[in-house]
Amino acid sequence: MVPSDSTRQAILRLNGKTMAHSTSLFLKLRSMSLRRARFSRRP
Repeated sequence: MVPSDSTRQAILRLNGKTMAHSTSLFLKLRSMSLRRARFSRRP
């Protein structure tokens, strides 16, 4: 069964949303870990 154009577009949009969400989450986690490392390096 071949999905219609609208279905394909909906799937692509959903994938894009989840990708953007995971990317922002990853960046947030990375910045948090960087900040923590900076604090722990303090004498």
